[in-house]
Amino acid sequence: MSLLNQKFWVFFSAAVISVVFLCLAGPVVAATPFQDSFEAYLPGSIKGQGSWNSEYSGCTIQTSYKKTGAQALSCIGNTAYRIGPVPLSTGTAWEFWVYNPSSGDHPDGRFKLIDGNGTTIGTISYISSLGNIYATNNVNQLMGSAPHQSWVQVGFRWDRTAQTVGYGYNGVWTDYPAPAGFDEDVAEIYFLEQNNKNIIVDDITGASITVAGYDPIIAPTDPLDGQTTIQDLTEFNITGKVEIPTANPWIWHDLNVFFDKLNTTETYHEIIPLPDLVAGQDYTYSATSTLDNDYAYSVRYQLAGETTYYTTAIYNHAVANTYITYTAPITPSWTIAGPWPIPELEDCSALTGLDKLVCDIKNFLLGMVIPTQAKFDELNNTFKAFLNVFPLPYLRSMQTFITTTNAGINESSGINFSLFGQAGTVDFSALSFSVAVGGLTVDFNDLLKYFLSGACFAAFVFWALNFLNRIF
Repeated sequence: MSLLNQKFWVFFSAAVISVVFLCLAGPVVAATPFQDSFEAYLPGSIKGQGSWNSEYSGCTIQTSYKKTGAQALSCIGNTAYRIGPVPLSTGTAWEFWVYNPSSGDHPDGRFKLIDGNGTTIGTISYISSLGNIYATNNVNQLMGSAPHQSWVQVGFRWDRTAQTVGYGYNGVWTDYPAPAGFDEDVAEIYFLEQNNKNIIVDDITGASITVAGYDPIIAPTDPLDGQTTIQDLTEFNITGKVEIPTANPWIWHDLNVFFDKLNTTETYHEIIPLPDLVAGQDYTYSATSTLDNDYAYSVRYQLAGETTYYTTAIYNHAVANTYITYTAPITPSWTIAGPWPIPELEDCSALTGLDKLVCDIKNFLLGMVIPTQAKFDELNNTFKAFLNVFPLPYLRSMQTFITTTNAGINESSGINFSLFGQAGTVDFSALSFSVAVGGLTVDFNDLLKYFLSGACFAAFVFWALNFLNRIF
C-alpha cells in the first residue's frame, strides 16, 4: 500500500470515528438548574425525579394549587430535599413561593439550608397558626405575615467567604452571621411540613448575588451612556474603562457587553476578557464587534468576577436610552451632468504631406458641425449687441406704453399712460354724456376711448408693416 493510500485510510478512519462519537454523544445538561417550576415532573411522588429526593412519599407533584403553570410541589408531613450537584454555589440567592391552601388548617413549614458537613446553616419557619414567617438564626426574627390561601415569596442567600446567611421575604433581604461550622458549601435544601398538613411550594428561582456597595465602575466611551450612537455596525469599536474600588474584595476578569436587538427577542453577546482586576486597579478596554446594520440595538454591560473561593459574582451596569444604530448614506438615483466640453480641432501644424492633408480635411468637416469656444463667445456677444440696435429699444418702449396704458384705463375718468419714462393722464370725465350713433345710444366718453384705442392699434399696425418692409 502506498504512503498516499495509508494517509487516506487514516484520515477516513478518523472521520468515521468522529461521526460515530458525535451520534452517540448526548446533549450537555446543566448541572444545577437555577429554576424549577415543577412542570417537567410526572404527577405523584417527587422522589427520584430530577435531582429531588424524598423521605417516604408525602411530597408529591399535584395540579390543584400552583403559582404559575399547571403543577407545584405539595408536602404533607414529609421531607423533600434537593441534592446536587455538591456543593451548590456560594454567593447564590434562592427564592421560592409557599402557599397554605386551607383557611382552617395550620401547617408549619420548615425550609433549611444544610452544608456538606450536614450542618444546618439557615432555617425559615412558616408558622401558619400565627400567620407569620420567621428567619431562624439563633433567635426567630419576624420577616412578615403568611395569610392563609395567599402566596408568599421567601428565600435564602449565603456567602461562605463573608460567613453570612441572608433571608428574603417578598424581595426584601436581611443578612445575618452564619452559625459556627459553616466551613463547607451548601449541599442540600429541605422542604418539609411538620403537622401532617398541606403546604405548597412552587417556582424556585436562583441567581448569583449581585454585588452591592463598593461596586465596580464601568465607564463606556463608545457607545456613551444614555446616548444614541450612529455608526457602521458591521465593524465598530467598543471602548471604555473599568475601575475597581479599593474596598471591593472580588477578582474581576470578564466584561460582557449585551446588544439587545430592538423589537425582537434577539441578543448579541460580546465577551471582553480582562486581566484579573482586584481592589484599586483599573483597565481600559477596546474590542471590535459586528452586528446587523438593518437594526438598532440597546446596550448594557455585565462584569463577572469571583471570590477567593471561586464563586461567581456579577455586577450589572445598564443605563436607559443607550442605543447604537446605523443610518445609510443617501445615494441619489440620478447624477448631475457637468458642463459640456466643446471638442477642440486637432493641431495639424506638426504634420506633413498626406497626413497634414487628411488632418486639415477632418478639421474642416468637424468645423462645420462643431463650433469652437471662440465662435460661441462671438455669437453670444453678437446677441448682446443686437439687443441695443434699432428697433428693439423702440419695441420695448411701445410694449411698456401699451402695457401701462391698458393697466391704467379708468372706466369712469380716463386713461393713465407712460411713454419713454414719462407718465401722463387723459381725463374724460368732462365728456361723459350720451350720444346716438347708428341708432344706438352710447356714452361719448366710451366712444372717445374706443376711437383712441383704434387709432393706437392702427398706428402700431402701420409701424409694424414698415418695420417688416425694412427687414425684407
